[in-house]
Amino acid sequence: MIDAERKRNLPIENVVKGSQISTFSTFLKILEENFRRSEGVSFYADKMNMSERNLNLICKNNFQKSVSEIIETRKLVEAKNLLLHSDKTVSEIGFELGYNEKSYFTRVFHARMGVTPSRFREMTRSMIS
Repeated sequence: MIDAERKRNLPIENVVKGSQISTFSTFLKILEENFRRSEGVSFYADKMNMSERNLNLICKNNFQKSVSEIIETRKLVEAKNLLLHSDKTVSEIGFELGYNEKSYFTRVFHARMGVTPSRFREMTRSMIS
């Protein structure tokens, strides 16, 4: 009886999971178009016509991170890319990625990467040379 119930519920779980993956993919596409802007969770939830809470639940279920963590991670991936492959200043990179102050960008980068953006650039360029 339990096995029959599980089989009956399984297609619903698959539909829900598929819907969540589709929604998550849509979020990632919107993020890719807008990550350079200084926008928070509400911006992305509004773009997707859903609540912040639901978007966060979907992200947690699919990526084990909150929406704001995913946004920040995407920004930091781009920051590392720009630090390695451009001659822009740390301030310019921070502003380009939507951080209004160099000090805040540096704090966020240091908290996640363990080094400041300037030190990251120095270390990686010295390893490449």
